[in-house]
Parts: sequence; structure tokens; C-alpha cells
Amino acid sequence: MVPVLNACAWDTVQSFCDVAAKGVPYDVKQDQILAQAVLFFLAGVDTSANTLAMSAYHLALNQDVQARLVEEIDQVLLTHKDITLDVVMGLPYLDAFVMEVLRISGPVTMFLGDNRKLIQPFTYLPFGEGPRQCVGMKFALFKVKFCLFHVLSKISFQVCPETDIPPTHQPVILVMIPETVTLKVTRRKPAAVHCALLSE
Repeated sequence: MVPVLNACAWDTVQSFCDVAAKGVPYDVKQDQILAQAVLFFLAGVDTSANTLAMSAYHLALNQDVQARLVEEIDQVLLTHKDITLDVVMGLPYLDAFVMEVLRISGPVTMFLGDNRKLIQPFTYLPFGEGPRQCVGMKFALFKVKFCLFHVLSKISFQVCPETDIPPTHQPVILVMIPETVTLKVTRRKPAAVHCALLSE
């Protein structure tokens, strides 16, 4: 059994903590901190948008999955006065759906074409792994889940004659961008109107 006393995550923050603990002098300028903060937000724009687009696409193709996800969201709207971070992040089916979309249609390529044959069927590394894992992972997951929660509380997705099956992607540097995701969008009756989220 591995001892958990003083256990720590092996990530970027821990790397900085380790350097600070050793007393290594490292002069961080305010411009560097600002640049990292801007990068933190900008780096998640395309990847989150593409994940949301592919989420809508998979929901339109899999109506049973969409119905189950909507049922989970409606149940939360009926039983919770406030929709908080903990509420959205604690939804098991929403979490499973987002993870599956990232596995099937991840916005960031992980493997070169030459190594496609070596990929294990259930390989899942949408945010990388280890100390260089995406520092914005938790923020990105919350952003995607919160957007899906908000959207699916008001509308539903269906395929239409213009829907490309499968969708075509345009590789841009390291990001896979779907060229077009054309779907039919239908407004649905919300389960609860007491939630401030729905009144906006």
C-alpha cells in the first residue's frame, strides 16, 4: 500500500513548489505572470468550442444519450435552488458523456499518423499526463460541462439533411477543427423556471 501522508499531485504547480522548497532563486516578472494568465484563457477557446461542437453532434446522432442527459439535468433543476460548480461537476452522466466525447473526438491530436496502428482502443489522454498535463484541465471541463448544462436545459439537437456524417475536420497546427457541424436545434420546455440560470 502506498502511503498517502504528505502525498502531492505530480503537476505544474507541484513543480513550482518543489523549486521554491529548494530555495532556487527564480525571478518572475509581472509581465510573465500576465502572459501566462492570458495564455491560460486563450488556449482554451478553440479546444472548448470544438469539444462543444462535437458534443452537440454526438447528441444529435444518439438521441437516447441526449434523452438520458436531459433527464439528469431536469432532475437537478427540479431539486436544486442554485446551480453551483459542485452541482454541475457532480453530475455522473454529464461527466461520462464529456469524457466519451473527448475520447472519440478529442480536439487535440495526440498521435502521429505513423503510430495510429499502435494506439490502444481505449487510450484516453485528452489533457496529456504527468507534470506537463494541461494546467487548464479543470477549468476547461467546468466550462464545457456548464455550457452543456445551460444549453440542454433549453434546447435539443437533431440531425438534418445538411449534417455531415461523419464530420470533416480541418487540422490547424495541433487542433482538429470540425469544418461544419450543421444540426437542427429545437427549443424545449425547461423542467424548472425557478433557476436563475434559465432566466438569463
